[in-house]
Amino acid sequence: MGLIFVLFATVQYNDPDPELWISIYAVAALLSFGVFFGKYNKVIFLICGLLYLVGAILFIPSEWHGLMIQEEFIKDIELARESLGLLFTSLTMFYFAWVTRKN
Repeated sequence: MGLIFVLFATVQYNDPDPELWISIYAVAALLSFGVFFGKYNKVIFLICGLLYLVGAILFIPSEWHGLMIQEEFIKDIELARESLGLLFTSLTMFYFAWVTRKN
């Protein structure tokens, strides 16, 4: 998962607000690598998972036009992509919290 989040961060360089999105996915990558190396905190996963989920909800577009580029709906498509990325990241954090719950 860490490598996937590094990839997510890497493709944000041409976004209108790359600092925000690179940071979001870089944190997820660091937390993922922490799980891999056995350095983690379940509470951090829960907090980050909740924050990512709130972000995913806030970025839901007013109208769904899919994920493929259509110039007339570019704003809604960008919001949909951001929302789904945050949802995926949130679910990953909750999964990490669940699998590390006994430690």
